Amino acid sequence: LRSWNHFHDPDKAMAALVRALRVGGTLTVVDNVAFGLVRTREQATRAEGGPAEFEHYRNDDAKRAVEIGERLGLMMIERRDVAKGTSNQWLVRFRRF
Repeated sequence: LRSWNHFHDPDKAMAALVRALRVGGTLTVVDNVAFGLVRTREQATRAEGGPAEFEHYRNDDAKRAVEIGERLGLMMIERRDVAKGTSNQWLVRFRRF
């Protein structure tokens, strides 16, 4: 929950999650969009080089998670996008077959 945009490499992280997921298992990914990544290049470089292990690297939405999950052979079974009148958090649920 709320860690997708902290992955330095979401493709690599999802591949590791898929390897750990049993056939028939589900994976739920939730994060927010409109986080407000308003940083200069200098600020981003300083933050990424700092002691925090999980920096906020991107502002992906559910579409990006679906693209990666499906490319890795997962089936999307639920998707909730950020929209007017909803939370700023998106959700994608996958099943491994």
